[in-house]
Amino acid sequence: MSFACITDSTCALTAQYDHITQVALSVSDDGNPTTSQPPVSAIVQAYEDAAAAGARSIVAPVLSGNISGTVAAFTTAAASSPIPVDVIDTRTAGGALGLVALVAAEAENAARAGALAREMSAKSFTGIVVGDVKTLVRGGRLNASKATMAAALGITPLIEVRNGRLQLRETARGKKRARARLIARAKSHVVGSAKIPNRTGQVIDLMVHCAPDDPFADQVAQAFADIPIRRHIVAPLPAVLTAHTGEAYWAIALAPALS
Repeated sequence: MSFACITDSTCALTAQYDHITQVALSVSDDGNPTTSQPPVSAIVQAYEDAAAAGARSIVAPVLSGNISGTVAAFTTAAASSPIPVDVIDTRTAGGALGLVALVAAEAENAARAGALAREMSAKSFTGIVVGDVKTLVRGGRLNASKATMAAALGITPLIEVRNGRLQLRETARGKKRARARLIARAKSHVVGSAKIPNRTGQVIDLMVHCAPDDPFADQVAQAFADIPIRRHIVAPLPAVLTAHTGEAYWAIALAPALS
């Protein structure tokens, strides 16, 4: 093993991806769910375990530093690591982080892994529709005045990760229309317009987040039927993210399928 890939538990990767180490963020629920970045000691332990397993270096793509202190914790821990660590602020979260980690872990060496992680995260798209924005507002992840006004008018906000932050990008009347707009915006990120075929032939990696058996996953698959997809994953958001989004959510993460 020339290098190890270590990320955090917001990546939405299930246990089957056990070649990537996930350091857990903590979730506490006293009636108002809160999360906190992993303790530095837990990250140092992950670094030491990787070195003991034979890794000569570590590549660590992690949750946006504008959303959490996870980047800072990973960087602090790197000073105590027995091997070099490249901590990468992906400026994203959820499935996009997971897709970046998967590509990084498959690279031939650490330098290539770091380069791929940075390029892929910069070109990624993450969009989400939530059933109730109150949790995001309460946690300070979304502008309160705009979100509250939209909710009061019966309008569903479409939120995207931009510049490492959650931003309100557009609104729609009702969740059904909001989900349709989310799909259109995600596809537009690939082809330039949801009405134009993918003439570039761009192959993508795609992760869809929704509740089990939700028809949203099939709707996304149908909408992207004309787009070459290398990796297509459907997975729920991890608890550390639903603590902020609530249990009703529909999200799409995608990025160019770099290698």
